[in-house]
Amino acid sequence: MSARWDKSASLGPVKRPRTGPGDPGLDPYVRWAMATEWNGFKRKGGRMAEPVRLIACAPDVEVLNSLLKPAAAAPSGVRPESLEIPAAYGQKLGDMGYQPLHFTATISRSDLISWLVPNPLRLRWRLALPLRDAGRAAQASSKGLYGPARDAASMTAKNLVADDIRSLENLQHPQELHGTIGLIDAGCPFLNQAFESGAGTRIAAIWDQGAQVRRSPAKHRKTGWPWIRPQNFRHGRELGPNALCAIAQAAHSSRRLEETQVYRGLDYLIDYEDQRRRVWYGTHGGHLLDMAAGRTDPLAPRAPADAAANANLVFVDLPLSTAMDSSGGSLAAHVLDGVRYILSVAKPGHPTVVNISYGAQAGPHDGSSLIERALDELLEHGPANFAIVLAAGNSRQLQGHARRTVRVDRSVLLRIDMPPGDTTDSFVEVWYQPPEQGELRARVRAPNRQWSPWVAPGREVALRSESVGQETVALLRHDLTVPNGDGAMLLMAVCPTAQPEDLACGLALAGFWELELCWQGTPSDTNAGVQVDAWIERDDPTRKSGNQRPQFVDQESDDDRFTLSSLATGARTLRVGGFNLATGLSAAYSALGPRGSGMPQLLAVCEEDEASPSVAAAATRSGELLRLNGTSVAAPALSRRLYNALAQHGPFTTDEAQEVALLLALSGADPYLKPVDGD
Repeated sequence: MSARWDKSASLGPVKRPRTGPGDPGLDPYVRWAMATEWNGFKRKGGRMAEPVRLIACAPDVEVLNSLLKPAAAAPSGVRPESLEIPAAYGQKLGDMGYQPLHFTATISRSDLISWLVPNPLRLRWRLALPLRDAGRAAQASSKGLYGPARDAASMTAKNLVADDIRSLENLQHPQELHGTIGLIDAGCPFLNQAFESGAGTRIAAIWDQGAQVRRSPAKHRKTGWPWIRPQNFRHGRELGPNALCAIAQAAHSSRRLEETQVYRGLDYLIDYEDQRRRVWYGTHGGHLLDMAAGRTDPLAPRAPADAAANANLVFVDLPLSTAMDSSGGSLAAHVLDGVRYILSVAKPGHPTVVNISYGAQAGPHDGSSLIERALDELLEHGPANFAIVLAAGNSRQLQGHARRTVRVDRSVLLRIDMPPGDTTDSFVEVWYQPPEQGELRARVRAPNRQWSPWVAPGREVALRSESVGQETVALLRHDLTVPNGDGAMLLMAVCPTAQPEDLACGLALAGFWELELCWQGTPSDTNAGVQVDAWIERDDPTRKSGNQRPQFVDQESDDDRFTLSSLATGARTLRVGGFNLATGLSAAYSALGPRGSGMPQLLAVCEEDEASPSVAAAATRSGELLRLNGTSVAAPALSRRLYNALAQHGPFTTDEAQEVALLLALSGADPYLKPVDGD
């Protein structure tokens, strides 16, 4: 690839008006999307995903209400009716009727550019980035699944339980359960006996965020097809308690339908665009749901049934493109939707524990990101006996973080190895607090050894190919204020190093990319320095990348710290790392915060022994097991024990629930929890 940097750094074609205090700044990923003609939002064949999703925060209730109920007399240039906000965000929380200010929305690209970029309402907002290659990454995971190679019936599977649901005369309605354990994950095998309750199921609701209802509600009622559109959200499909119990009873009736046949008929748990209609052998979500609330605890199968084994279960199924998203950029909006959905189903006052075992790597890592503030807001003003448990992340050994100090007398050089064969965009975020005197500047050198111009705050520079289209293949943008955190941020965005399937786009060179930071100006204290933290956004390997991911080289001894998931540094959420039960040692991949930070707050079992460092829990079909490890597994291990404590001793406030979790670990009474290893 032959490419050249722009001769001078500029803001590019989007001009934002100069604003005073309170300006939340512009999401730099918008500039990247525009510079690359929104390639990251395109699907197979170059189809554009419309509208685009975002997560946002209103400056006050008055502004939020003007968006929830648009009035005719909107400020000039503002089209609040074009921002489609789910009805759930008009609902208030808690006994005091608090109105949360964080919400999600969809908007067309044209409206986003015309009035949301200028942002006269002072919203804090950022894009929910999709990943174009997610479908193919998921399809590649279809090993060991059910379904013969030429089974025509499996390709056109009908709804095998529809007649049974319609004609079931002795339908036993769902058992009345009070406390709730909610999971936001991928793949809920609701027919598995690990989650049964009598003839039905303990799962009260499934919201499949990524699929749409394919028939009209009237047709559903006529045929018995159980999927409906969620009442308070504009996307996805839902199975409610009556439908779930009816399906379970029909499947387990005298016909004894095979579980995977039922999933096929419901068009659920099927690999992405799989022509053979194969059902997954096991899912991340099913394994974790068993860890959190299965009929028996996978870590203690001989122990008596606990409170979690009788909890009401709510499952939010992330869109496949988000669950397989190598960047994690689309996660925040779907997670916030999921928590609001679980709270709408849960019974107020009774124990409610939400488990989230997904995360990303880039972000401010100080609790100031939009999703972290949104979760803290719900925990502060939501119901009692409510807690959110987050996996700390598995990125400690991925060389995805670097902390350096920029001084007057020397610059800092960060080297990033971009692997060949990567069909996804790569992002590096650098965060810092602006110095009182002088300013930081940055420049980039691509593998072709060309340096970009120095980029001062408020500026950007692009690397463009010298081909006919002159596509943007890299961007360096520098902002003192951004909506997704407190502090200044540098974004280095780089195009794929290999051509994605069915999509033509600019390609970047594989190899070493260098990002240099220097201090312009002379402060009064010549020993002063500006501390910077750089993160490479999660970029899991795709099939073509040869199991490589972008990473920093020349790592220092403390760079494996501050590698927590970017969701897991809030003030009120619980963050849990993982340890091996046999050795008692923290898992080598389990992410850490900086020294003395107390993050993560505790460890839970994520591996049972050294020979097979994993935990066995439910696969898709009843009686079959799947082995997984990682802090994803540790989180539901804590969620289960925290729920049991809340059910036995509650109600607790959010802060008290955190103390309960810590006491469980520190008391030593539970062998599956422990304090964090020495800091």
